[in-house]
Amino acid sequence: SVLIAAPTGERDRLDLNHWKATSACCGYFKPKPEPAAYSRESQLVRNLAEFLLSEYPSVQPSHVFLWGYSNGAFLAQQVACHHSDLFAAFASFSGMMAHD
Repeated sequence: SVLIAAPTGERDRLDLNHWKATSACCGYFKPKPEPAAYSRESQLVRNLAEFLLSEYPSVQPSHVFLWGYSNGAFLAQQVACHHSDLFAAFASFSGMMAHD
């Protein structure tokens, strides 16, 4: 069986979703978030994964993967770097690695 969680980021004034993944991307028409916001987004994904593992004990931690597209790819990279103990692997599509 497969369990998929697909959270979305915060909506901006143009009704577009985005993550505060790095200072290099996204959240148009808003001031750049403070640096602590980037780690909060990463922690949110970790908290979601830990919650799902506790709710679905049949899911093996070695089978937990992370992927992201565009701005979500920025976040996937951030999460993979900061929480590598929780994810077996990650994939990043159409997003670059930032310097944060």
